Amino acid sequence: MSKPNPFATQALRAKPGTVHFEMAIAQLDQDQEPALEQAWIEFDEQAVSIDTRRWWDQNGLRVAVISSQIPDSFLKLVEPREVNEDYLDEFQLQLFQKGKLDSTPRLVMRKKIGIRPTEPKWVAVSNPLSHGQWRWITSEGAQTSQGDAVQTGFMVSSQARGDGSVSVKLVPRIASGAPKPSFGLSQWQLALEHKQDEIMLWDLAIEVPLLPGQTIVATSNYPETSDDHGVGKEATANTWELGQLFFETLENQSAHYLQPGPRVFLLRLMGSVHDDLFQVNASQ
Repeated sequence: MSKPNPFATQALRAKPGTVHFEMAIAQLDQDQEPALEQAWIEFDEQAVSIDTRRWWDQNGLRVAVISSQIPDSFLKLVEPREVNEDYLDEFQLQLFQKGKLDSTPRLVMRKKIGIRPTEPKWVAVSNPLSHGQWRWITSEGAQTSQGDAVQTGFMVSSQARGDGSVSVKLVPRIASGAPKPSFGLSQWQLALEHKQDEIMLWDLAIEVPLLPGQTIVATSNYPETSDDHGVGKEATANTWELGQLFFETLENQSAHYLQPGPRVFLLRLMGSVHDDLFQVNASQ
C-alpha cells in the first residue's frame, strides 16, 4: 500500500457552472525571506496589470502568477520544519518526548474550493486578530480603521471564457467586529446570515485570466531593511500596513517557531498539471 501524500486534497462534487480551484496557505519563517525572494524571480508579475501591482506595492503587498508547475525553489520553502521543544505546550511536549512529534507543516491550510459565477466565495488568509488598527492607500488617499476580531482574506469570483481560460477576480477584504444578522441569497433563496463588518478594497482588486494549472500567488512585500518589518513591530503608532495585516503573524498564533515570517497565499485553477504541492492521491 502506497504512503498517503501529506499534500493531498479531497475531490469535489461537480455542480453545473462551478469552477474548481486548489488553494494553499504557507507560513514561512523569517529567515526564509531571502529564499522567498529568489523563488519569486520565477513567478510572472507581468501577468497582473501595472496599476494593480502599484497599489499592492504601496500597501506592502505583492502578487504574481505561476504559469506552470510550482518551482522546486518554492517547494523547498514549504517543507515541514523541525520542532523547537522550547515552544511546545505540555501536550505537544509529551508527544515530542515520545517521538511522535518531530516536525510541523509549513502549509497551514490546503483545500479545494468550487466557485459558481454568481456566488463569490470568501477565503480567509490571516488568523483572527483580537484587535487591530490598520492603514491602507487607494485612489482616495490614505485611510485608517480599527476593530476587534479582525480577519483578512479575499472575495474570489470566476467566469469561464470562450478560449478555455477562466477570468479570476480577487478582492482584498477586511472583516472585523461581532457578526450581525442580515438577509442574503443562498442557492437562490433568501436566508438569514451573520456577517462581520467589512471593508472591500476595490482599488486593489486583481483580475487575471488563468489556464488550468496556473496559480495566483500573493504575500507581503516588506524589504528586510525596513524599520517596521518583522513580528511585533508597529508600522506607525501601532497601525499595521496591509502587508502586515494580511500576511504576517501579528500575535503569538504559533508555538512551533520563534520568528514567523510572511504567509504566502496560492490559488490554482484545477487542471492536469500536478506537483508535490497540489498532488492528489490516486486512491481518492
